[in-house]
Amino acid sequence: MNSPPVRTICLLALLAFGLALGACGGGGGGGGGGGGGGGGGNTAPTLSVASPLLGLAALAGDSVRFIFTANDDDIAAVRIIADADLNLATTGDQTVLFAGVDGNGIQATVTVILPALAVGDYTLAVQVDDGVNAVTQVILPRPLIVYPGVAGVNAPRSNRYGVSGNFVVFSRGEAEDSAGVLNGDGLSDDGVMVLLDTLTGTFTQPGPSVSMDVTSVGGGQAVPVRGGSGVLAWLTREADEGANRNGANGESPNAPFGGADTDQNDTLVSYVVPASSLVPTTNTYAGPAGITAIVDGRIVSLYAEAPEGAGGTDRNGDADSADSVFGYVDPAVVGGPFEYNQIVFLSLAPLHVPNGQFRYTDLSLGAYIASEVGTAAADVNMDADSGDDYLTLVDFQVAGGAGNAGNFLGLAGFQPLPAQRPTPIDPASAFDLSAGGFAAYYARELSDNTAPGGLAGNDKNGDGVIGNVAVLYDLNAQAETVPAGPGGGINSIPGNPTMIYDGTRVFFTGIEAPRVDPAVGTNADGDSIDLEILYWTDHSIAPNPPALPVPVAFGGGIPLLGLALDQGGSVTKLAPGWLSVIVNEQANGGHDINGSGANDLALLLIDTTTNPSPTVHNPGIVPSAAGTFPLHGVYGEDVGNGDQGVFVRLTEAQNGDLDGDANGTEIFLAYISFNAPTTVVRFDTGGDHVAVGNGRIGITASEAMTGSDFDGNLSSTDFVFRVLDFAGGVLEAGRLCSNLSVPVTETGEIFVYLRDEAIEARVLNGDGDQTDKVLGIWLP
Repeated sequence: MNSPPVRTICLLALLAFGLALGACGGGGGGGGGGGGGGGGGNTAPTLSVASPLLGLAALAGDSVRFIFTANDDDIAAVRIIADADLNLATTGDQTVLFAGVDGNGIQATVTVILPALAVGDYTLAVQVDDGVNAVTQVILPRPLIVYPGVAGVNAPRSNRYGVSGNFVVFSRGEAEDSAGVLNGDGLSDDGVMVLLDTLTGTFTQPGPSVSMDVTSVGGGQAVPVRGGSGVLAWLTREADEGANRNGANGESPNAPFGGADTDQNDTLVSYVVPASSLVPTTNTYAGPAGITAIVDGRIVSLYAEAPEGAGGTDRNGDADSADSVFGYVDPAVVGGPFEYNQIVFLSLAPLHVPNGQFRYTDLSLGAYIASEVGTAAADVNMDADSGDDYLTLVDFQVAGGAGNAGNFLGLAGFQPLPAQRPTPIDPASAFDLSAGGFAAYYARELSDNTAPGGLAGNDKNGDGVIGNVAVLYDLNAQAETVPAGPGGGINSIPGNPTMIYDGTRVFFTGIEAPRVDPAVGTNADGDSIDLEILYWTDHSIAPNPPALPVPVAFGGGIPLLGLALDQGGSVTKLAPGWLSVIVNEQANGGHDINGSGANDLALLLIDTTTNPSPTVHNPGIVPSAAGTFPLHGVYGEDVGNGDQGVFVRLTEAQNGDLDGDANGTEIFLAYISFNAPTTVVRFDTGGDHVAVGNGRIGITASEAMTGSDFDGNLSSTDFVFRVLDFAGGVLEAGRLCSNLSVPVTETGEIFVYLRDEAIEARVLNGDGDQTDKVLGIWLP
């Protein structure tokens, strides 16, 4: 007989989740006759679906869970259907994932092993059919995405993946995936970037010669591909492609010392902008040691001159090819056949780059350290030596071609006449930039000689001590300012790691003893032997902005006039307007800052936007000192839902019994919102890696840290991918993942992680073995 008509229910409950219900409406299919008759069936069945209400992405063979409540006045058939053409009105293209009977109004949880469906997207429908009335049906608001099992390369090669829009880029292992030759080099042992479209579940191997770099990154740890402005970038090696990509037609015009490059040993930058093209580009300039940053869509790397051509290539005009020079690839600029115009080297003779420090702002201002050493003994500041280092400022929005110095803005500290010379800086110390055109750095007084002849140094802050001094530089006025007031006497130890610009304010550190009462000090510990005290200044206060210590109140309201950062202390910028500071209580007079009753580490959060001085918030916790997010226990990110905050890992051994089970051995992930900076939200999950977007938190959770069985396999030693919200609500209970997995997301709409066949004890990519690391996808 013909199937009864279908009555579709659009669940009002879905509105609570803000989901579009456009899929609700008429439908057909459902196949066949009654659900057990029994003589009743005068009232149509009822149906509600509780899960999945978010997206569903899975491999064939994955366990997929459905939670629903079906009720009929008699016995009715329940079916869960996957429809291939997204139109339930047509039959013959539907797969029944589950068939059973209604539960008389009792909520049912059904786990379905997904059959061998073809890769693609499917409409999901839950139906109740009593054989008499119209079939009651719920069409889930988002489709099922069946994605392909794609194996990545194994250690010691790095397994890279990233997200841009609806695309995922992943390093597919030719040998691991039994994929054969994907990049045209005749060999099948490379890692080749592929693009997967999560809207359709299909992936593209976009052209030849896109091998990834073969490097050991943390013993093979998965590393997200850096992204920015929709750009996904990675490194490519010629040796993996069997081709000389920067040969006679590529580098010869820029290789004056050795002529054309004839080897296949170089490393190049590859990139793709999926929104505009699925075909990646490999730039023909060799020598990048890594991808330093992506600034306003431009891929910045530190290029070594030596590998480029038989005798190297002089990028900075100093008549040698022994330097390392920053350069960037601009995907927006389409050059000639060899892409000369797609790279700009940030060099102006006679400068070169002695190390890889690089800073930039959201408004395209960048800075790096340049040096006299090795650049034809150039004496830039005319002090009769060639051993000084300087800060070089560039603007990424200024156009420039290959080797063009049009981006060059100046040397920090370069003063107007008559003092036409830059200020030497400590190359091992931190520096930072303000989007308003300011730089902050540590001037090296010992090297700052005012005239030829090798003087003893220039005492910039007038304290009679020659050392490193915090200095501000106004790029627009080309003027240096040494902070006045209490901060004017600050000298820093060499290699100072702290210099942080935040808006108009800059935070830095200095030595306590030369400028305070030796009997008091600045941090209320009764001495002045501390090496580093956190200070701040505001460059918007003219003419000489004061530098003041950051005040801190702790148990009993006793104030600290400054924070000593000795013995493991650190400062990290989390987000605009917020810093985290970790201090060792022993180095701060033994005061119990966090209230733990012991001398240990304390985490403080600083709101830099308040006046007249920053506000220090004390959440009263001991951050874990090792293996945390990613520096010294903190991890900050714009979480995309109007909130910002910091993640920290808390051990019960240091913070007491956090969950009340009296064992005191667990390790939990916790979150502190900047909206409530003294309130700690503890999750029931411990882990090492976090990705955040649109109010969702993807975590590589270690079950052993909390003794939990998140994935329900009767083991509490697994690593699983979990998703929580900021109140601790569970969006994904747990999917087995590799212990090397690093979750990645761009906007929170797609999460990517790394699965492990050996851990799941099954083949995920269809090659017959269980030795691979395979791409995993979670859709909300």
